[in-house]
Amino acid sequence: MACATALLLALCFVARAQPGHDLTPVEDPSKHAHMQLTTDQRAELKKATRTVLCYCGCPPTLVDECICGTARDIKDQMAVELLASTPPEEIAEAYVAQYGTQYLAAPPKEGFDLLIWIFPAIAFAGLSALFWVLVSRLVHRREHAPQPAPSQELTEYQQQIERELSERKNA
Repeated sequence: MACATALLLALCFVARAQPGHDLTPVEDPSKHAHMQLTTDQRAELKKATRTVLCYCGCPPTLVDECICGTARDIKDQMAVELLASTPPEEIAEAYVAQYGTQYLAAPPKEGFDLLIWIFPAIAFAGLSALFWVLVSRLVHRREHAPQPAPSQELTEYQQQIERELSERKNA
């Protein structure tokens, strides 16, 4: 067993010592580009990543908040573009142009998408008006509801109560 371990270690050292075998990992230079950003550029990166959603397949999450590897890659790509002096608005526009408007954090306020912004206010106003009309009609009906005529039996009981009360006062 000791002999096998020694042989394995010797092979590792020999493989490492051979010329032309550089064992340092080769990384894509765009990886970790966000580490090279200045404070202002980091703020611009945050601005760009807060306007778009990650396309990783997780529930819709802002690229800035998503913790998956895809979001990290997107941030790195955006950081490379920021290092190339591309404004954050253009970076977000390019992202949307590539992946589609479904990855915008908020729908654009133009065209048909404008209805998404306006409809809740219109629906709230309409339902409020309908509620007000229904309540006012209900109150109006109760105010003008005819009072039932006292029945003969009820008037007899009332007269009996009045007699007994007057007898108690006199007694």
